[in-house]
Amino acid sequence: MIIQLLCDHKWRDLPNLVVLKIRLNSLGHKVYISSTKDSEAMISIFKPDCVVINNLFSRRNRRLAQLLKKLNVIIILLPTEGAVRPEFKKIMDGDFANYDLIDLILPWSEISAKGIRKRWRFSKERVKVAGYNRLDFYNKKMINIVEKKDIFCSRHDLNPNKPIVTWATQYGYAFLIHKEKYSQHFEQWLRESKETGQSSCWKEIGINPKDIPKIHAKGRENAGKAFFKLTKIFPNVQFLIKPHPSEDIDYYKNLIIENSSKNVIL
Repeated sequence: MIIQLLCDHKWRDLPNLVVLKIRLNSLGHKVYISSTKDSEAMISIFKPDCVVINNLFSRRNRRLAQLLKKLNVIIILLPTEGAVRPEFKKIMDGDFANYDLIDLILPWSEISAKGIRKRWRFSKERVKVAGYNRLDFYNKKMINIVEKKDIFCSRHDLNPNKPIVTWATQYGYAFLIHKEKYSQHFEQWLRESKETGQSSCWKEIGINPKDIPKIHAKGRENAGKAFFKLTKIFPNVQFLIKPHPSEDIDYYKNLIIENSSKNVIL
């Protein structure tokens, strides 16, 4: 069987897809990995029997699934995310997507699987728990894939004998508070929020979707103050900032400069 795996983000999704490709190759399948943005072009070249997509939330992915269905291509859903915040459960369950298009769904947990089965009246054979696929390479068999601490430290000029504290951030919409500068991005984000069902979910808990960038920006500001206060209290600790891929990293670069931080690395 020719199988095409769609990779949404190389930093986050590529390692586990490579592990999956190796395993499927060992079972006799021919497996390709392509980026989601090039999916349609690569499908026309690879002519797969099966396509593994990462979500059915976006309008683009839904159109792709409809096209694949017409071509009698098997469609498997291997979700990027294993769980969502409670207000987004309807999105995970498929309230804003057509899961009838999917031949096999592989959620991370039984809790997620139950929500999908109940919403769509699917059998356990159609919705099978796959486990935490994004973390599959954190085991003894795949340990060599994970970069060793001393190599990581040497690359970033860190002392491996000193403690390391990481601030992993997730304020992807914060930059949109500058609407006059990012008006086009803001309007696009509003449209996509409606498409995926996020807007509907926010409204259900009493939040105006237009206020989300402001909420992200305020959260980032408060967390940043606390983080840099901590860096000054513990000057012998090495602090790392690991932004979400969608974030504006200049914000964090400026924070490091403003706080004259010698023990903080982006």
